[in-house]
Amino acid sequence: MNPPLAIDIDGTMSREDRSIEGRIFDTLRKWEGTIVIATGKAVPYPIALCEYIGIDILVVAENGGIVVHHNELIPTFDTSSLSEFDKAFRGDGHDYGWPGSDLVNRWRQTEIAASHSVSLDLLKEYADQFDLNVVDSNYAYHIGPSKIDKGIGLRTLATRLNLDPLDFVSIGDSDNDIPLFLSTGTSYAVSNAPSSVQSMATNVTSLPSASGLLEVLSSLQTR
Repeated sequence: MNPPLAIDIDGTMSREDRSIEGRIFDTLRKWEGTIVIATGKAVPYPIALCEYIGIDILVVAENGGIVVHHNELIPTFDTSSLSEFDKAFRGDGHDYGWPGSDLVNRWRQTEIAASHSVSLDLLKEYADQFDLNVVDSNYAYHIGPSKIDKGIGLRTLATRLNLDPLDFVSIGDSDNDIPLFLSTGTSYAVSNAPSSVQSMATNVTSLPSASGLLEVLSSLQTR
């Protein structure tokens, strides 16, 4: 039996243009073990990805704010402070930097994502008022509770799966993957990850992004 996996999406399953690398689909579909998709994206995205890959719907979404165990959505905290942040931030005339109908946040339930075009200092100024944290996923700033992260999400889901999170192998590329690394027994930063992220993983791949992920999966299958 292969070890259980906790895998990030953007920068880890993707190519440089953020499209998903098609080569991972068959490899993950054939994986003889548990696979958890752990992402900063809103819930519908990882659920759809699981559906299209053909694996069980086991998800840590919105940087740990919500987990999905098959057909059950489980928030990991009270979102009232996030609502107050949003009311204050937008009430003062600010926005999150996304065009049109803001599809980035439309389906989010437990965090808010802001474009890198928005001032990080401004976001932190407002977040501090409501005991919220701002995390950079390399693709967006994520505003959420200071004590919730991907690691907490994985531990919540692992309990429901009767698995030890230390038995998991995690793979990621961004600051928001560090709590995931620290919650699993073995972790891999793909080579495109910043050096600060690489230093927190137990291993670093020789190849970037999805090629690095495939490198990890190949090495684990041959043990």
